Amino acid sequence: MSNNRFLMAVDKTAASQREFQYVGEMIRGREDIKIFLLHVFPSPPPDYYTQGGNQEDYIQEYEEQAAVIFKECSTSLSKFINVQQISTESVMAEGKSLSDVILAKQKECECDTVVLGKRGISKAEEFLFGSVSNAVVRASHDFTVWVVS
Repeated sequence: MSNNRFLMAVDKTAASQREFQYVGEMIRGREDIKIFLLHVFPSPPPDYYTQGGNQEDYIQEYEEQAAVIFKECSTSLSKFINVQQISTESVMAEGKSLSDVILAKQKECECDTVVLGKRGISKAEEFLFGSVSNAVVRASHDFTVWVVS
């Protein structure tokens, strides 16, 4: 691998904000870089549809949130690289874990590096719900993972 394809899993947390700055500083001025911004959102809760929700509205709400996140991230990264080097995608997990979606996208895009923000969850929360960053790190046999805290 050539160390020039980055997958950044982004959301609206402060951890993602730190990702933008960190990655920007690390890749400043490199014209051979390609950054894939990925926003993964969960499937609707089980009672969502029985309470009158529909999938189109659910997806639209998350895609609107993702557009704001992508704009903010692109603006931050544009201080370091050309915005044409950045692509974006928002994906619903659809019954998969967030880490599984990130890992599938890493493979699809052939990214050398995956960048994640550390959420700072408690040990109890990590035990009960798992940690996206831990799951991705455990699966990283042929690519690099940066966990930004």
